Amino acid sequence: MGALHTLLRTALVMIATLWAVAANGQDLPDFSQTDPDAKMYLEADELLYDTETGRVTALGHVFINYQGYQLFAREVTYDQASNTLSARGGLRLEEPEGSVVIARDMTLSDDFREGFLTGLRVDTIFRTRLAANSAERTDGN
Repeated sequence: MGALHTLLRTALVMIATLWAVAANGQDLPDFSQTDPDAKMYLEADELLYDTETGRVTALGHVFINYQGYQLFAREVTYDQASNTLSARGGLRLEEPEGSVVIARDMTLSDDFREGFLTGLRVDTIFRTRLAANSAERTDGN
């Protein structure tokens, strides 16, 4: 279950990081301070774990709920060997306060220093909409 928990945390932090950069420096959620007993809910048509490559993939109608954050995508993969997380196909993150982040796909290093997201749209609770063809995070910036 550790790889799955890492997959979710990485996905949520990556999306929140790119959104915060796009939204002009808003505070990031601090998932490192979460309750160690916090429950994660993962639902998908298929869940694959390749013990040889260390790759965990959730396929088809992926839904992940963690501490009020809800992530929807067609596919979410965490690759332990390359330390990357990727999500594809109608990526949607609904944040607890009501903001929504939508993207076509994304890739992020697990240290959050490198990331790329395409087809980004952010709808905030303040009726502000941000959009970009792509968003990139390099060297932690």
